[in-house]
Amino acid sequence: MTLSRDGRRARAVLRGLLAMTALSSGCGKAAEEEKPEPASVRTAVAEEGAITEWIELQGKVAPPYDRDATLAPLVPGRIVFLAARVGDMVTEGAVVARVETGALDDQLKAAEAAARRSEADVAFKRSVAKRSRDLVAKGVASREEVESADAAAVAAESAQAEDASNLATARRRRSWSEVTAPFTGVIVRVDRRIGDFVDGTAATPVAEVAATDGWEIVASATSVTLQRLRAGQAAAIAGLGAPTDSVAAAVTGIARAVDPSTGAGDVRLRPLSRPSGTALGSPVQVRVAVQSHPKAILVPKAALRMSPDGTAEVVVVEKHVAHVRKVETGLTEMDRVELISGVAAGAHVVIEDPVGIADGAALKEESEGEDKSPKDKEPAARESPGEKK
Repeated sequence: MTLSRDGRRARAVLRGLLAMTALSSGCGKAAEEEKPEPASVRTAVAEEGAITEWIELQGKVAPPYDRDATLAPLVPGRIVFLAARVGDMVTEGAVVARVETGALDDQLKAAEAAARRSEADVAFKRSVAKRSRDLVAKGVASREEVESADAAAVAAESAQAEDASNLATARRRRSWSEVTAPFTGVIVRVDRRIGDFVDGTAATPVAEVAATDGWEIVASATSVTLQRLRAGQAAAIAGLGAPTDSVAAAVTGIARAVDPSTGAGDVRLRPLSRPSGTALGSPVQVRVAVQSHPKAILVPKAALRMSPDGTAEVVVVEKHVAHVRKVETGLTEMDRVELISGVAAGAHVVIEDPVGIADGAALKEESEGEDKSPKDKEPAARESPGEKK
């Protein structure tokens, strides 16, 4: 069929309109395909709960402060007997060491002889004074002789008292040659060996004994930390048993002076239970609770980021849109931090690399603990226009 000139013109116009429509539709699809997908982020929910600030210290198992003794002979001499070995248990009164006693034995014998001599002299002078008084009564002796005899008896009694004191001192010094345990405990240090010389002062100790009953924890803290500690604060002691176990304790004493050489002072803690077999000197980790907030807004520490002006921020996700919020932080405990202002309980905060997220960015939210599989990380393959049938 032959078309007229007007018909051919109308068909050409129609084909042009269809081509323009197809071109505009293709451009729209291309623009739609070029639109960026929302970034995938991991989030956590801000929760209300209790948080405690802990101060961590290093300490050791120690005996009670009044049950740790350094033993030293009180007389000079050479050590001839030593029964102290580190780790040995000793009972109260047991002989730990002994110093040679030759000179002390001689002094004791001399004091005993002087005491016997003065005792005999007193007996004689008293009998003389008695006879003198009898003779005066009979008119045979003068009163001057009686007074002289009485004075001699008093002098003899004074000498006897002095010799008795010397004898007691000699016996006491002889007993000082033996070093005994003041209480039942364990030898924690030995400073001398058999044959060593001691000068009879605390400058030459022999051993140290400590009680094993009622042991405590002694930790070191700086002067700044000491100011925050108070007697009665709760604590937890780790390292006394299994690595994951801890023992509850309480602060009992805080030093009010520090060692000038180290700048640290002692903190004493009493455990509420004492595992059997704990060795004195064992190292432990101490955590002391200095303050607690029972109703705090808590988020993971990974949610925090710093703004250019130095303030803390978090990124809150609402309806797949990022909202940067300035926050004020409070206490920190392990991987959690308290938010005093800026975020309410129930908010979803970004916890995975929140630094590069801008306010208003489109986000695809993932819950905390969700695993990203490799297929989630790779973009889905798109079908090319040429593959369409």
